[in-house]
Amino acid sequence: MDIAWAKFCEYGLLGVVVGAVILLLYKIVIWTLATTKEILAQSAKERECFVEKISEITKALENHTANANEFHNQIMEANKFQRAEHGEMIKTLGRINGYKSE
Repeated sequence: MDIAWAKFCEYGLLGVVVGAVILLLYKIVIWTLATTKEILAQSAKERECFVEKISEITKALENHTANANEFHNQIMEANKFQRAEHGEMIKTLGRINGYKSE
């Protein structure tokens, strides 16, 4: 207590006010750091959730693309068959109508 009284006598009321302001600023900095730490932890959890959802979306898109490619290949096969039939029909109709193949 004698040391505190000696410091008060040395610096006076201004020293007490400056000390209180410094203590207040210290508490504000500590509170800010704790809040920032909580925010960073929440952000990490959100990033994990986002990465999981993006992974699910990527899998769904890959599945959709594979299905679309398979459908496209089936259509191409069907078109080849139809073109062959149409070619035969054109040859037949050409002979019926009197056209000669060159």
